[in-house]
Amino acid sequence: MILLLFVAAFAIAQADDAPAWRLSSKPVRDAVRATVEGQLDAIRAGKFDEAYRFAASGIQRQFSPAVFAAMLRRGYPAVVAHRRFELGVVRDDRGGRAQVVCVVFDAKNAGKAFRYSLVAEEGRWRIAGVVADSAEPDRPL
Repeated sequence: MILLLFVAAFAIAQADDAPAWRLSSKPVRDAVRATVEGQLDAIRAGKFDEAYRFAASGIQRQFSPAVFAAMLRRGYPAVVAHRRFELGVVRDDRGGRAQVVCVVFDAKNAGKAFRYSLVAEEGRWRIAGVVADSAEPDRPL
């Protein structure tokens, strides 16, 4: 329930002042990808405290590391159990917000797409939200 409220609040905030998303520059693209990859690698290794460090300050204020780990296990089982992942095109608004679609694949190579929303905080990109995406995993990202 808390997760749904967070996702709804994030979606409303995004809709209120819809940014003009553009293809990101190489430095932004590389930094965003490193953040998402770092969190996914930590999750795959079962290091939820490490994965928590990639979360935006807003998420860290709302959830303790233990609650964050429980939220991942309950709300994002495909992410927790992924065997590999592929990141799509990184877009940003040139104002400190970025998005990227990530497809996670399970042991049977079935894919599930998620849209990662990130914010720039103190010179680093942090994950502010993750929602299931309607992108078809079989098409190129």
